[in-house]
Amino acid sequence: MYCDQPTTNQPGRPNSLEREHIFPRSRGGNSDPVNRGPACLTCNRQKGPRTPEEWYRWRLQRDGALVTEMNQNYIKIRFLLDPADWHGASSELLWTEPIWGGTKKIFRLMNSPFYARGVSFLDIVDVVPASDGAGLDYAATIEKSGHSTIWLLVPSPPPLGFDNYWSSLQQLGCTYEYSSEDTEVGKRRLYSVDVPTETDIDRVLSTIEQGQSKDIWIFQIGDLAHKRDNGQKTRN
Repeated sequence: MYCDQPTTNQPGRPNSLEREHIFPRSRGGNSDPVNRGPACLTCNRQKGPRTPEEWYRWRLQRDGALVTEMNQNYIKIRFLLDPADWHGASSELLWTEPIWGGTKKIFRLMNSPFYARGVSFLDIVDVVPASDGAGLDYAATIEKSGHSTIWLLVPSPPPLGFDNYWSSLQQLGCTYEYSSEDTEVGKRRLYSVDVPTETDIDRVLSTIEQGQSKDIWIFQIGDLAHKRDNGQKTRN
């Protein structure tokens, strides 16, 4: 169990009791009893392809906890950005997990990006030494995880109706990290929404577009790895 909340055996409820894969199947985990454990439906959907350690760390970040070091084996990679874009930032740092790529280390993203376009949670990327000596810079994406990233800019505090729309996205398997942003129209919350591989992207986008039409948020697609029902993989 992850949240220590009461569960029910009735299916389809947020606290329905399920059996989850402790080490995710999408990353090589098997269905042996030793790799299965109890979880409520909500925690199971939120955990997605994460390990328990990664999920707890994500929860800390989502809830606004100060995380200065994720793991002694994790390092930050710098993504250079166009400061003329809406955010005005010249770079973004994302946590990564070094893994062995045969002849050198490559890196798996352990954050959902807030500004960097074209990458998503669990993508595997290559790096180069930063020209200014400031660590490592993103060079290229080696392997896509199949996740997509959608950004929601929400008034702070969120408007009435936000919880209902977000609940719909959560039930589809989406999770988020958020930060506070100072904009020309005041304080806003920026939600970086992770859409897992198995999630129905058409239903996600339909819900997000409805939310925008009701002035709950405005959205941009940071990275679209999913294919639509019509086979298109556009809208970035």
